[in-house]
Amino acid sequence: MHKVWMMFNPPLILASLLGGLFLLALFIHFVLLSTAEFNWLTGA
Repeated sequence: MHKVWMMFNPPLILASLLGGLFLLALFIHFVLLSTAEFNWLTGA
């Protein structure tokens, strides 16, 4: 199992995962803000 971990760089994988999830969260929030029903900034 140690040789499998040596093939990958765990800090790089974790940073890439967190960065990807952050971009996905931003994308979802901007999509929701672009709709009339889920735009919480302008109100109902």
